[in-house]
Amino acid sequence: HARRLIGAPYDPFFLPGNGRFYCSELVSECFRDPDGNLLFALAPMNFKESSSGEPMAVWKDHFVKLGAPIPEGVPGMNPGALSRSDRIRIVHAYGMPRGWDETTWRNLSR
Repeated sequence: HARRLIGAPYDPFFLPGNGRFYCSELVSECFRDPDGNLLFALAPMNFKESSSGEPMAVWKDHFVKLGAPIPEGVPGMNPGALSRSDRIRIVHAYGMPRGWDETTWRNLSR
């Protein structure tokens, strides 16, 4: 399935089903079960600051430049969700990722 996506254009709009793919969407799209279902559950995308509930400045600027609305709440994928999936086994990490502790490191070797 992944081979058919070679050369697919990048999706700066972060919209599903448009024939373009952003990084995490491409990874998610490459992994399907034998029936063609995605292995990773999509979740509503969030472009907001947790403290204010307002869109982050970087995303406001990004979508203003595109002349497109921020796809807040649209089902999608992100690197954090992929890394936390029970379908992923992290086999190596560089440095100490934020939020990890020594227990997390020990659990990687299981």
